[in-house]
Amino acid sequence: MPKTIAMSTTNSIPGPEGDREIERSAMAWISGYLSLDDAYNALARRAESNGYDAVIGIRFVAHPDADYSGGGNYTDGPDSRLRWTMYGTAIAWQAR
Repeated sequence: MPKTIAMSTTNSIPGPEGDREIERSAMAWISGYLSLDDAYNALARRAESNGYDAVIGIRFVAHPDADYSGGGNYTDGPDSRLRWTMYGTAIAWQAR
């Protein structure tokens, strides 16, 4: 069964506390995604690939991005759109 990375905007994971304690933590972030879903999934993959179990205190930040590649509005200038950065604290826990 694939591992599911828990994410929360709070500083703890909602639900029963269980019998676990934080083993290690690190700041985690991704940047440059065109949708919130893509940003969320990318941060979950990054946490999982680095051996973390959850990301807490997550935040999304929108930032403009100018596209000079000749998009639909190229004749009138560059197209602009939003890209998303997501960050939080990745945590790994162990059973007590």
